[in-house]
Amino acid sequence: MLIRLLPFLASAALLGGLTAERLSLLPPKSSVEYHRRVKSIAAQLPLQFGPWIGEDVPVEAAATRMLNANVLISRHYRNLSTGLEVGYLFVQGKDARALMDHYPPICYVMQGYVKDAARATDWTIGDLHIRGTEYEFSRQDSTDVTARVIDNFIVMPSGEIERDMEATKIAASDLQKRFFGAAQFQLGFNRGVSREERDEALRAFVGTSQPLIQAVQSGFLH
Repeated sequence: MLIRLLPFLASAALLGGLTAERLSLLPPKSSVEYHRRVKSIAAQLPLQFGPWIGEDVPVEAAATRMLNANVLISRHYRNLSTGLEVGYLFVQGKDARALMDHYPPICYVMQGYVKDAARATDWTIGDLHIRGTEYEFSRQDSTDVTARVIDNFIVMPSGEIERDMEATKIAASDLQKRFFGAAQFQLGFNRGVSREERDEALRAFVGTSQPLIQAVQSGFLH
């Protein structure tokens, strides 16, 4: 009788294993609530604050599909007092795997830029200690050279702020963390903008983004 049951038991075990694997790949309820909370706070990020006034910049549909982002804010801001212009990007993904290939050394190179430099850079803004990276890129066409400086950092739902995607790769391999995703903050300048002007702008934008940054950092606190 036992011998007759063995194929059935093996099949049942296999089906049970497949079901368990599928269930393990479902986002936990707590991550769904977390993403809802982050998205609600992101909706409050102002288009205008202080001397800065912004406008939304469309993101290519292919990039939007690839990211499957919970929050995707792409804007161009101008300082009405100084005339300084910056590009602002904040993207927070529902799944850490989708964000791993979306950061300056990959995205800008895919657009035809050359990475000229990458510098580990730290900023302390209020009670936030930010471990980031400052990148320089350039692209030459037949008549002109476009050069950009990008200040970038990664915000993890565990509370850390990281320089690059290494922490995101680790989270992507962990089923307990994968579906809490990660976020990326990016501020872009023309290369002629001085370091002092860039740092001042970064302080302003991190300041107005702080509720959103802290919401992302709170992933494992609820």
